Amino acid sequence: CAPDRFGRPQCFCGNYWPIVKQVRAWSRKWRVLATGAVLVDAPGVHDDNSARDAVVKRKIKEADAVWIVSNIVRAVNDKTAKDLLGEHFRRQLLMDGQFGALAFVATQSDVLERSEACRSLKLPRDTTLRACAEARNEYTAGRLRKDFHAGLRELAEQAGEADAAALTARFELPVFAVSSVDYQKLAGLRPGDGPPRVWRSQEESGIPRLARHVRRQALVRRREISLRRCLGMRDFARSSLTLLECESRLPQATRDSLRAAYDQRAAEAQRRLKAACKAAEDAVRASFDTQVAPQLQQGAASAASEALSTAGAWGISVTQGGLHWATYKATTRRHGVFRLNMNEALTAPILKAVSVQWERAFLSGLQTTLDSLRDEVRAALDAFHASFTAALADASVPSAGLGAAPCDSLVSALAGVLSEVREAAQKQQRELSRGIEPIVQGRMLPGYDTATAEAGTGSHRRRVAILEQHVRAEAPKMFRAAADGIISKLEEMRDGLGKTLELEVLQRTLSGLRSAYAPAWDEVGESTLQARRKLAPPCREVLIAANDAVRRLEAAPGRSAGAGTNGGGGGGNGGDADGGKGSDDDEEVTDVTDAAHAAKRARQAADTIDLDDLPADDCSAMPDTEQPQGAAPVGGMPVRVKSEGAVA
Repeated sequence: CAPDRFGRPQCFCGNYWPIVKQVRAWSRKWRVLATGAVLVDAPGVHDDNSARDAVVKRKIKEADAVWIVSNIVRAVNDKTAKDLLGEHFRRQLLMDGQFGALAFVATQSDVLERSEACRSLKLPRDTTLRACAEARNEYTAGRLRKDFHAGLRELAEQAGEADAAALTARFELPVFAVSSVDYQKLAGLRPGDGPPRVWRSQEESGIPRLARHVRRQALVRRREISLRRCLGMRDFARSSLTLLECESRLPQATRDSLRAAYDQRAAEAQRRLKAACKAAEDAVRASFDTQVAPQLQQGAASAASEALSTAGAWGISVTQGGLHWATYKATTRRHGVFRLNMNEALTAPILKAVSVQWERAFLSGLQTTLDSLRDEVRAALDAFHASFTAALADASVPSAGLGAAPCDSLVSALAGVLSEVREAAQKQQRELSRGIEPIVQGRMLPGYDTATAEAGTGSHRRRVAILEQHVRAEAPKMFRAAADGIISKLEEMRDGLGKTLELEVLQRTLSGLRSAYAPAWDEVGESTLQARRKLAPPCREVLIAANDAVRRLEAAPGRSAGAGTNGGGGGGNGGDADGGKGSDDDEEVTDVTDAAHAAKRARQAADTIDLDDLPADDCSAMPDTEQPQGAAPVGGMPVRVKSEGAVA
């Protein structure tokens, strides 16, 4: 590069494009994220840059909830929720089970002109600016929800569902109309920008309501995880205490008869448990074989028949809706992914045909199947317990030590196992649902490369002809191969799920059953009894603490609010866009982290001795030894030494 007159190099060959993979921002001052939520500001869907578009797709696959953020003017005019999502994106959200975790945030609710709002919303001319803004918020929420349900009905109709209303009734769209500028002015964060334009309080700006929604969503998830852990601790402590409190020392003949009675009844319980697992496996198999697989094959046939017309629409004149020649070439050079995703357009008929059945098989249907399995296992364990306690009574053996605890512990453990099975299945199905497009893209690569290589006069028409010919030749094979590949992986997943149910439900339950009831006939010596008596009190304390934690967690209402896996949706008051009207139930689940930290700091302060406050004679009585900087042990108590202008 030649230097300029100041000696600086002049380069006209271009610059490196600065690519930032991600930026992480973290601060203890962000109260909205205090409950553990992580906000990911991803680029918009269908980004021109394929790398950014890939980032969006990956983040959406990993997300627990998805927000669509748009200027409120776009939301109520030409860009509704249906348009902003896009058909393919909406379909993928449904298959991922995230439609119930979707929310819409309409920004800049303070930006409006009173005369224009009165005219468009048909309000009286003397309506105040604030009333106009409230009316627009209500209109926005209603229109977005209407378009949201219209999109769901469209997905159901495309998949051949006769009852589209049943699908739309399961989901709701929370809408939040917010004004960050007015909120910052009201919070004193922008003192030099004058008074707020529309809203009179921070609550009316919509930001506090949205912040509560974030905290609540994170707390609900944390509550589920905490409850699962506390249940595990409670069940372990309960089963351990049952063993430790068992001090019966029975004759050998009695113990042998009890073991025989257990084996007989355990065999019956095993038969019932095996039948329940088999019924659950058959239900999963039926949903895959009779719903998902046929729809995949039907969608593959539709994709093959529509492929040529889809590809032909890209190569027609720009005035007729086709692609510009430069865009067409840029897309083939990028293997079908640029401003238009050719691979996505080619595979759309497959996902269109299977989306609703896929959601039913992997999400709502799978949850119903696992719930039925849990109920069957509970019934089998209750029957076993009643029969075995009757056998204990016949042998004149007290059964008070057993109670119903073993069955309760086993059912609680089973609920945790089934929850893990469901989450693992949903994670796997998200990967599989995205596996169709890469298969089609792989079969299209030779066509893309050959078309891109064309150059010179008339290259665009030759490029179009090459790609269309490739589609014509590959269409009968590549879509069938894509569907067969997914079906094969689904069969592996289905069989793996059946083995998991047998291993995790059947074998683990039977093993836990024997461990829970074995104290009734086990032979114990005096040393063993003494060890049990020593361990029982601390185990009892652990059980009391775990029971208290479980009780408090289960007493908190709204456990599944906002859960997206079963289509519950995040509706209700949390989704109002009325600027703060209506009641909230956002404080049903409370984060006690700050309270726990404050209590800990108070205990530390109470246990701290300030040497400056001690009388001189007390200080002289202390050993004259040099202590390291920081906390020093004095009389077995931590001491923080204060000096002039500093705290060590």
